[in-house]
Amino acid sequence: MTTTNPVNNVYQYVRKKIETKIIFPGHRIIEEDITKELGISRTSVRSAFSRLQNEGFVSIVPNKGTYVFKPTKEDFINIYHARRYLEMGAMSLAIPNMTNAIIQRLEQAIDTQKAMKENFLITEYAVLNRAFHEEIVRASNNDYYERYLNEIYNKAYICLIFYDESRDNSGSLITHTKMLDAIKNKDIEAGVRAIGEDINLGCSDIFLSFLK
Repeated sequence: MTTTNPVNNVYQYVRKKIETKIIFPGHRIIEEDITKELGISRTSVRSAFSRLQNEGFVSIVPNKGTYVFKPTKEDFINIYHARRYLEMGAMSLAIPNMTNAIIQRLEQAIDTQKAMKENFLITEYAVLNRAFHEEIVRASNNDYYERYLNEIYNKAYICLIFYDESRDNSGSLITHTKMLDAIKNKDIEAGVRAIGEDINLGCSDIFLSFLK
């Protein structure tokens, strides 16, 4: 495999395997296997594993190995608790910064979400949902919100695609529309309330899986 950045290639290779559900939470990722599959040094593989851990995709257990992040019920609760308050803060900063271009992208995102109602796939929905939320977080112009939410989004993505048993996105369409309406009206209070409602909805959908 030809590469200009072997660490990034390993990172993208493993991340894609997780995001496309080729490997599952708790799956051990063998360093030697990745080295052989990609023809890349073990040093590069280890560096990529470290980055994947820092970004929330894997857990490195000393003397045992590297595993796809597998959330416990406590992990899940903590992830969504942190996400809720970080995103509410980001929304409060983002609304005054909203431009017509950003609003147009959010409108297009909702239109795309509406179109998938008839052919719902959780993996596609997870990508669209994240992009919608990231658009708002970027508008906050706060690098710290972006940085810390990136790890939370990665972990939440795993929770969503592996544990959410939703059969459609009708609930999130309602809350996303509320968020967009608040943004258009420059209503910070309504925007914060709507994003909190949206995250609570996602949390409740997934939490049922942890009770089984």
